[in-house]
Amino acid sequence: MSSEIKVDTISENTSANGVAIDSVTLKDGIMTGAVSDGTATKSKIMGNRWKLNANYSASTGSELLNATFDQTELVGSAMTVSSGTFTFPYIGKFYINYHIHGASSSAAAYRGGDIRFTTDDSSYTNMASGYTSTTANTYWAMSLQTIVDVTNTSNDKVRFHVENAGSCTVSNQTNAFFIYLGDT
Repeated sequence: MSSEIKVDTISENTSANGVAIDSVTLKDGIMTGAVSDGTATKSKIMGNRWKLNANYSASTGSELLNATFDQTELVGSAMTVSSGTFTFPYIGKFYINYHIHGASSSAAAYRGGDIRFTTDDSSYTNMASGYTSTTANTYWAMSLQTIVDVTNTSNDKVRFHVENAGSCTVSNQTNAFFIYLGDT
C-alpha cells in the first residue's frame, strides 16, 4: 500500500536538528546521510553569478573592481559581496570564472585584470590574470578562471581587479560566476 502526503512546507522541530526522511537529513541547505557528492557523505549544491549593475570607469593602473554587483543567478547558497570583496557561504573547493568586458576610446599597451584570493582577510594573492592590447575605439573581453580551497569563511575571500595602461570603461556585461566543487 502506498500513501502520498502533499504539503508546501516542512519545518524542523528544533533549530539545531534539521528534517530527517529515511536516513537523509536536510539542514540549512545541506543534505547528509544517504546522499553523496563522491567526496564525503554530504552534498552541497551551489552556483552563483554576479554582474556589474552599471558601467565602471577604470583609471590607469591596477585597481579593485569596487563597483555594485547584482546577483543574477543562484542555485543553493549565495556568495555575499561588500565593497568589491566576495565572501564564500561555506568551506570547500570553489571554481571561479571572472569575465571582463570593456571599451576604450584610446589605444593602450595593455588592458586586463586578475582574480585575487586571501586566506587571512588581508594579503591577497594573484590566482589568475590576463591581458590584451587595444587600438583606439575598440571593445575587449577576456575570461579568467581559478579554483580556490576555502578553509575559513571568515578569512578566505576573493576580489576582482582591472588593470589598464590607459583609462577605460568596464562594461556592465562584466560578471563573476562561482561553483562549489566539493570538500576541502
